[in-house]
Amino acid sequence: MIKKYLRLSSEQRTLVLMGALALFVFLVLCPLFLIEQGSYAMGWLLGSIIALICYWTMYRGNDFILSQSEKKNASMMVVLFYMGRFILMGIGLVLGAICTFKSEWFSGFSMFNFWGVAASYLLVFVFVPLRTLFASKKEDAVTVKKLEAKAEKAEEGEGK
Repeated sequence: MIKKYLRLSSEQRTLVLMGALALFVFLVLCPLFLIEQGSYAMGWLLGSIIALICYWTMYRGNDFILSQSEKKNASMMVVLFYMGRFILMGIGLVLGAICTFKSEWFSGFSMFNFWGVAASYLLVFVFVPLRTLFASKKEDAVTVKKLEAKAEKAEEGEGK
């Protein structure tokens, strides 16, 4: 299991960590079902699924856009992917808001809690900057090592 995890790219590792954290928080919230407040847990679950889909489309969308042969359509694809994520998150929030604040519109259907959905979106807004920070530090370290290796080769070439 650990070997499979280590073979994943940094984006895939982040997705696995986000999923693990989402599952852990959902399990922590599950006792709320006993006191008939399970809508918080279900809101968290809905929002977590949406957040994971949004993160997945972030890194897979970039790969898809960069692989396109026609670069003139790339900017349009970026806008479509961005708007798709925005609309998906909006749908989750609206569904949570209706279930929380206006459940009488749907005969008392209150499966998802607005605050649970909103809190789970923080997964994306926390993990993306952290992943970017650590990935950039790692890339900087690799670049420095490459430059040091080139400098050593140059010094050896001058010494001969």
